[in-house]
Amino acid sequence: MKKFEDKAEKGQIVTVQEIKEKYIELVGHEIGSGQIHKLLKRNGYRKVMPRSKHPNKASEETIETTKKLKKQ
Repeated sequence: MKKFEDKAEKGQIVTVQEIKEKYIELVGHEIGSGQIHKLLKRNGYRKVMPRSKHPNKASEETIETTKKLKKQ
């Protein structure tokens, strides 16, 4: 887990699939993704991602029109 913590702290994305593959390599048998999710939850990890855009942001056309109205 330390390897993945360091990667996440550097701002890189860590996926469940990556953790699962490494776990399988270390333990030697298959597990489900759900077990990795439970492991992460048990250790206090959660998914944190920035929004791609604000949900209530006005369209570019509306923003430009408003700028023109304010200049007059």
